[in-house]
Amino acid sequence: MNKFAIINANGEIANIIVADSKEIAEQATGAHCQELPESEIGIGDFWDGTQFIKQPEIINVEEVAE
Repeated sequence: MNKFAIINANGEIANIIVADSKEIAEQATGAHCQELPESEIGIGDFWDGTQFIKQPEIINVEEVAE
């Protein structure tokens, strides 16, 4: 069994499922699916059509008053 990313129309990973093949994953979800690599790609990251792109981590910065 492999992990597949469910890709929405914006290229964002909307969910992750486990299936025997890409064909089964797409048939079960009715969506475009892409097999995930063995990296830390997850929901909220992106698929640009050729590679996965990790969502940049948002860092909260507090303004310091002098």
